[in-house]
Amino acid sequence: MTRAPAAAVLALALLFALAGCSSASGSGGPVRVYETAAPLRDPVWAPQERVLLALREDGRRLFRLDPESGAVVRSRRLAKEAGSNMAPHPEEPGRLYVPQPGAGRVLLLDPSTLEVRRRIEAGEAPDGVEVHPTSDTLLVLEEGGGEVLGVDLITRAVEFRVRVGGGPGIFLREAEESQDPAFWTVGPGGVAHYRGDPPRLRVERGVRVSGEALASNLEASQMAYAGTVSGEALLLEGDPEGLLEGRLEVIRRTRLGEPAEYMESEAKEELRVYAATRSRLVVLDSETLEVEATRSFGPALRERGLEGAELSGMTVGEERVYLTLRGEPYLISVPKP
Repeated sequence: MTRAPAAAVLALALLFALAGCSSASGSGGPVRVYETAAPLRDPVWAPQERVLLALREDGRRLFRLDPESGAVVRSRRLAKEAGSNMAPHPEEPGRLYVPQPGAGRVLLLDPSTLEVRRRIEAGEAPDGVEVHPTSDTLLVLEEGGGEVLGVDLITRAVEFRVRVGGGPGIFLREAEESQDPAFWTVGPGGVAHYRGDPPRLRVERGVRVSGEALASNLEASQMAYAGTVSGEALLLEGDPEGLLEGRLEVIRRTRLGEPAEYMESEAKEELRVYAATRSRLVVLDSETLEVEATRSFGPALRERGLEGAELSGMTVGEERVYLTLRGEPYLISVPKP
């Protein structure tokens, strides 16, 4: 066999091996872009089951995906559209909470089988959910963002309702581990922290957060990470001792180069914070906010003609970070450094 045919055979073999996904190499392995059956949003990693989940963009179907290939392992049609996010229980296996504002309830599903275990009545239009495990509270953001409800995960009774201002684009994050429920709200007016039984406003600041780029440090009271519209990452610290008269202070800041659209803290397990812009994954030290590593997925998107696509969600798994794209049927898999 001559050299030219041998090279052609090798090239053909490589094409078959890479069929269905694009990749861009870098330290820690390649970035992979998998084509999916439909545009996805709000992916989550269920840590107890080591399962990757995502909603179809219209919120009418839930998928369990193979984290190694992006293939659909299971799916479930939802009779009512899912809300703005879903939340696995970080400590209890077999619990995934999916709000359905049109039905006035939150579904409790098994992340592995996608079977419905319970239907929880939770306000008129539950749109966003977070689990505050140390107080056994399901935090529920009402559609429109005006009110946060606290549902006791043991009795399933609504324990409190807190007015939080509302407005378009508001979202919710669970806060530090404490006996009392604690959470952050983020919206056009800035960032605010609530805690207590029932929760009350403790600290706030008019930070212009980009996308949904806020993540809690669950081990530190009133501490969070935020990405700003100006392209900075901020470490925010509150006033747990009541010495700063309710102010939320910026104690660290780092330039990211472009605004982050999503952030997720792994301060407890890895001492890291992950920030995703439209083209890069930036890994930050959770204490100093120094940049530890950067992974560019822009080249892999350009191979698919997806440059400039907006992100529709991010979740951090054990070995990789997963991103979805608004309006585009693809899943991005980025290796951790």
